[in-house]
Amino acid sequence: MILNSPLFLFAFFPLSLLVYYISPNTTRKYTLVLLSVFFYSWFNIYLTWFLLMMSITCYLFGYFIQKKRSPILLCVIGIAFNLSILVYYKYSNFFLTQINVLFSKNLELFNHIVPLGISFITFQSISYIVDSYRNKIDNANISDVILYISFFPKVSSGPITRFNDLANSSIKYQINLDSFEKGLTRLSVGLAKKVILADTIGLLVDNIFEAQSVGISPSSAWIATLGYTLQIFLDFSGYSDMAIGIAGLFGYKLSENFDYPYSATSMGDFWRRWHISLSSWFRDYLYIPLGGNRKGNVYLNIFIVFLATGLWHGDNWTFIVWGIGHGLLLIIERALRNTSLYNKIPKLIKWIICMVFVSFGWLLFKSPSLEFFYEHIKIMFGLVKFPQIEMYSSYFLTRKNIFLLCISVICVLPIGKKSLGYISQKFAMKIVIPLKYIMSIILLIISIMFMVNSTYHPFIYFQF
Repeated sequence: MILNSPLFLFAFFPLSLLVYYISPNTTRKYTLVLLSVFFYSWFNIYLTWFLLMMSITCYLFGYFIQKKRSPILLCVIGIAFNLSILVYYKYSNFFLTQINVLFSKNLELFNHIVPLGISFITFQSISYIVDSYRNKIDNANISDVILYISFFPKVSSGPITRFNDLANSSIKYQINLDSFEKGLTRLSVGLAKKVILADTIGLLVDNIFEAQSVGISPSSAWIATLGYTLQIFLDFSGYSDMAIGIAGLFGYKLSENFDYPYSATSMGDFWRRWHISLSSWFRDYLYIPLGGNRKGNVYLNIFIVFLATGLWHGDNWTFIVWGIGHGLLLIIERALRNTSLYNKIPKLIKWIICMVFVSFGWLLFKSPSLEFFYEHIKIMFGLVKFPQIEMYSSYFLTRKNIFLLCISVICVLPIGKKSLGYISQKFAMKIVIPLKYIMSIILLIISIMFMVNSTYHPFIYFQF
């Protein structure tokens, strides 16, 4: 059960809201815990123990650390425990496969199911343990921690939330019309990003990638790369919008995850805007402890952080190379940023260069292997000659696809936000605000129509 599935939107979500708000104020937190555990068990009821185990061990590590009982040792053990869980479930088969290839072994791979949202769960658990050691955790009981780990809007794909941010954001389980209206608007926008734009563009991208072995033109290869650049942002930011909106409807505030990353003019600026909760996690719990900008070799620290970022995303060499590539680009950028030559480059040129590197990086994300990535790059630059090309770009660029691509470009850049600000200045807010809610309802209806008439597509970051 995923946030964009009919089962969630038409059954679990409305029933959960009803049950939550008819519950007495004093029991609403526990109601939400039960709803979150049920949501997780729907993925695989046999892995419910995993969610509860991670929540309880997280609480116990934090409890004894806060009681000052060997805090350093317990903090180290807690971090090691969570990382070992992550490595076992997510990377053990990858490592065994590499050993089999390098040493001609035939080691048997594990036949286990990777728990839903394991990367997000373990990182949130680590942040709770470390923040307990740093005396940053306010009073928390076990139900607070279970809700923090399992809260269903964010459990599968984030945002990666800090305990205090979630706990302190609650409006004490009271119905708040303002947060309810904002939550519904955010939910509508996120669902529209996903089912109207991301899924439609995703179908275009998949068709081009599937035709690559048959023969595609360079322009088709560029369309696939740029299309996936739009798709992955709309897909993931759509999920984040839905998660933030749903949490708001229950009276909780989740952290923002995106700030128009495709308007960035440098790789550093991009990472301040893309997947903000993950970037800030690596900054606070890895980069700064390594020494950050002040201690040790700053370039080595950057490299380690982005190697870890690549590994966090998946057990494939494409993700590792993606992380290393971003790290090297940031190192080069940092070394050049104070030079006169770098400062003389116009912002437009910097933006184009940044977006080219970002798009090539997303091509690595999409590619099943490094060989596929290399082949696609060669096609893009006309270095591959097919005996016969059956599918030119005109085959893929239907009027519908062109229209949705244009709308997507407007959505990923701050054009719409600036336009709304301009309209708000020209017209009274009492006209703009009702219009916004009317548009949200229209978006929700159109999104549902797209859902009914299309094949179900899970979120891209669901796999992480």
